[in-house]
Amino acid sequence: DDRLVAASGAEEFTRALDAAGGRALDPDEAEALRVAAGRARFGQDYDESNLPDEVGMQDAISTTKGCYVGQEIVARLRTYGRVNRRLVGFRFPDGPIPEGSLLDLAGTAADPARRPERAPGRVTSSVRSERFGAIGLGWAFRDVPAVGELVFRTSEGVPLFVEELLRS
Repeated sequence: DDRLVAASGAEEFTRALDAAGGRALDPDEAEALRVAAGRARFGQDYDESNLPDEVGMQDAISTTKGCYVGQEIVARLRTYGRVNRRLVGFRFPDGPIPEGSLLDLAGTAADPARRPERAPGRVTSSVRSERFGAIGLGWAFRDVPAVGELVFRTSEGVPLFVEELLRS
């Protein structure tokens, strides 16, 4: 559960958490929990160029409350039912893969002429989770299966697995 607390009430809120048995998380632990929960971070996993439906935030937009900037694009997405790319979770069996890494479809040859923004996938967050091992967030194009396999292009072509995000 996320809670927003006014700065003036932060000390009281912290005392209440302590009394309930809460504890502070170190930044790496907090980051691993964020990624495991499928929580994208603005500026790292997405930015102003992404559509809400790409990031899994389609419920944040009301389609019944009048006009808003981008309404035509959202209506088109809802009518035709697809986005070109989507935020996904990754599982890295061989350990974390560097953020920013481009990914290819398993079983296909690397295309050196392809522009980076057209890669089938890209890693935006990569962490080691105590519970899940090496995991990450990133982008997959629509032709990548919802639960499928991409490859990080090294000399060996390290496999990684696309997984549905657990939205909490």
